[in-house]
Amino acid sequence: MDFYFNDSLSFISVCSGEFQAATSMETCSECPVGKFTKEVVQTYCIDCPSGFYQPSTESASCLPCMPGKSSLLDGASSCEECVVGRFIPDIESNATCSDCPEGFYVNKAASSLCLACPAGRFQTDAGSTDCDKCSVGFFSPAAESTSCIACPLGYMQPLKDSVGCSVCGAGQEGINTIQEGISINKCAPVSFHVLYCSSLIRLRPLLIFLCYFGFVNVLQFAV
Repeated sequence: MDFYFNDSLSFISVCSGEFQAATSMETCSECPVGKFTKEVVQTYCIDCPSGFYQPSTESASCLPCMPGKSSLLDGASSCEECVVGRFIPDIESNATCSDCPEGFYVNKAASSLCLACPAGRFQTDAGSTDCDKCSVGFFSPAAESTSCIACPLGYMQPLKDSVGCSVCGAGQEGINTIQEGISINKCAPVSFHVLYCSSLIRLRPLLIFLCYFGFVNVLQFAV
């Protein structure tokens, strides 16, 4: 039992929030910061466990780290903020700060959650502080995307940060081109191949046929 003798009051008192490791002592010793006494009667102080802290001396308990903060080591007197790109969700959690997963981001410290990349944007890396925009000719239809999707044949998207593609008109297809150093995605007339005989009489695109004796098939690229 942890007691000390109070001479002025002529009785033995117990230590509270303090400890006494020796006998015949007149006072108790304070527990330092980062430590506490679990019981009223204690012969030593206990380290606050990871996920908890105690900034004051003479304490009977420890305080939990708030969401977005953590203490990795036992005996902490304060909690550390999670840096940008990382989070910790729960109070009283002894877990370390975690990277935001792919498709998510967080751009401020001491965060308890990550934000989903909105539609039209994506993030392929964990622990990110922002999301990337889909390039022209690509789109992202839903939040939490880890990549963008290329516009299918017959569609185009001239803008970045897009959630879908626009259909091209009849006889057109979406193409990528560079104009004045800028990537542009637009609709253009469909390119196709024409098969004809050496007589140069052009037939329907992609038509497969047999030439007369003395003629050969010639494949020509046409627009």
